[in-house]
Amino acid sequence: MRQTATEYLSAVDVRDMDKLDALLHPQFRIVVERRDEELQLLSKAEFLWLILAEELGGDARSVDEVSVEVSGNRALAYVRYEGHLAKFDAMQTLIRDGGRWKLIHALVWYDPKSSPTGAPRAKWGNVLDHQTGSLPPPSQVPESSSNKR
Repeated sequence: MRQTATEYLSAVDVRDMDKLDALLHPQFRIVVERRDEELQLLSKAEFLWLILAEELGGDARSVDEVSVEVSGNRALAYVRYEGHLAKFDAMQTLIRDGGRWKLIHALVWYDPKSSPTGAPRAKWGNVLDHQTGSLPPPSQVPESSSNKR
């Protein structure tokens, strides 16, 4: 279970879409509270889209603390981690699905650090359609050498 929580972070860091798809339950949801923005709720598809669009991930993060409580096929993990771009505190809910632990929910407090150059950090809102609040179609995901599919 602890390994799933840390594998998830590593997969986000390197934008490994196949690994993330395997680790995230189909009904996965993530709630993110950024210090500089409103609370955001993302589905699995939206979360993966933002990773493909390079709005999320791509930062080598170290895990500072992991504590886990397991009850049968459910588990709750508290994870504190930090990268070059931000600090995070996360509560992750995992369930055992087909004999394997999968993340079904994450509540993340995200504290971005300032950019080394002083340039403003990109905000996720840059990707969303501001009139509908939805993501562009997958065909509009920018191609990148770091996209793994």
